[in-house]
Amino acid sequence: LNQNPEDRRYDLLLNWFGDLQFLTATSIPLLFTCANDYADLAGETTIMRFILGAKFIAKPQENPFSYASTMVPPSDGGKNPVKDFSRGNSFFYATQSCDKSKRVKMDAKSPSFLSEFKLLLARF
Repeated sequence: LNQNPEDRRYDLLLNWFGDLQFLTATSIPLLFTCANDYADLAGETTIMRFILGAKFIAKPQENPFSYASTMVPPSDGGKNPVKDFSRGNSFFYATQSCDKSKRVKMDAKSPSFLSEFKLLLARF
């Protein structure tokens, strides 16, 4: 989840939140990768730690198996090819189970979920 309030992609969160609630409540080890540390990693780990109460078994760190892609629309008309790339799977972290006392009870299917989530996220 992008940390920039004007550029947040709540549609992705709405699609995954129920699954993340379910998965983090199990004892299955879960591995997550994300594209960058300034938005994806910061947003995801905030949700994992403070809303889902996930227990980290591998702290967020740079992924030695990341990749670069040039399949990104040029931001400046292709005048600067060095900047026109994206690095996928740049970081990873892993969780297993959750601390139920730190878990926030939320129903992703509730009509008020998104507004409640935004208020909650603003605290972090």
